[in-house]
Amino acid sequence: METNESAPYPVTFSFISKNVQPVYLLRQCRTQFAVKSCFDGYQSSLAISADCTVDCNDPPVGACMACDCAFDMVPVSDSSSLEVSWPGNTYTFAKNADGCECHNRFEAPAGKYRIEVPVYLTNELYPSTPDYTAVVDFTLPAPSGVVTVDLTEAYPED
Repeated sequence: METNESAPYPVTFSFISKNVQPVYLLRQCRTQFAVKSCFDGYQSSLAISADCTVDCNDPPVGACMACDCAFDMVPVSDSSSLEVSWPGNTYTFAKNADGCECHNRFEAPAGKYRIEVPVYLTNELYPSTPDYTAVVDFTLPAPSGVVTVDLTEAYPED
């Protein structure tokens, strides 16, 4: 994909719903969703966060990063949207000299992408499976840097 902009291509995902009754997104450290690339036919989720890891280029410090993230369910309705920023980076993971998880950061190239968002109808913590998945295709760089993700469940017409 041709662009005059230089990477990275940050984007804000704006999660909305047209329903009065809220739907819920799971958050554990970060709001849970997958970003996939057209480069592999949208087969694999990209690692878009390096939560709880150190940069592999940083010198070892003799201890691994401690990480503990609480679960919560974030409501989205016609009166409460949610915005989540993605700086446009992807990550690979390894172990550093201390044996700790570490990451290498890369800039996601311009192109076609897809966001897949598990959506829940209740705010029950630790849900087993989502009630449905909202899917939106988008491009990087995104026009105006925003991708709107409508979580309103689509019902088939009779």
